[in-house]
Amino acid sequence: MINNIYITIGFLIMAIAFSGCDKIEPENHQLALQGVATYKNILDNSPTESALMNQFINVTDLKSSYLYQLKTDTLGRFFFPGWSVNDTFLLQTSMIKNSDFEHNVKYTASRIVTGLELNNANLSTIIDTSNNITLLVTSKDSLGGIIPNASIFLYTSRVLASIDTSFLGSGAIGLLKTNKGGKCVAMQVPSDSIFIKGIFPHQKPTLVSDILGIKLDKKFSEIDIEIK
Repeated sequence: MINNIYITIGFLIMAIAFSGCDKIEPENHQLALQGVATYKNILDNSPTESALMNQFINVTDLKSSYLYQLKTDTLGRFFFPGWSVNDTFLLQTSMIKNSDFEHNVKYTASRIVTGLELNNANLSTIIDTSNNITLLVTSKDSLGGIIPNASIFLYTSRVLASIDTSFLGSGAIGLLKTNKGGKCVAMQVPSDSIFIKGIFPHQKPTLVSDILGIKLDKKFSEIDIEIK
């Protein structure tokens, strides 16, 4: 009698278990919103992208309008578990880079992910010239050769550029160095008329360019400056 009771209970448990399995739908599977955030430096000719380390990712749940904020690790990875294939998110991030070669350069990324995309929600940021005047400068010699480690001065006045003969950047609104490819980039330039002077102080006598005046009437301008 006792054995029959155990057998009956066993069949009931198995029936309930199999019945529950039959009712599991794909949309109820738990997913993690995860990916890697990277950026492509405009000054780097390499096709590879760098990890966006310790960067905040803004995540908007497009169903509830809730806003979350994630932070990438040192490899650019982010992870947010507990979602389903029915969820849809807007991912956004932006950063400003300043270095010897870059002035206020803005990189942004925006992407909508849904369903199984949540498991591979990679973000690739690119330079954002949509609302920012951007100037990319390449320093060259008189024969067209690239000059790395040159100093590039930006002025809003030709007069100021002319009297700065000590090459200390007096009156300049910006000072940049060119990288190993002879390039530097400035964004959010405060004037649409810029005067540029380039020098190479590591040569005696110092190599100096003519003062180059340009009109920044486009979102993105790329110029060469000859240092001789």
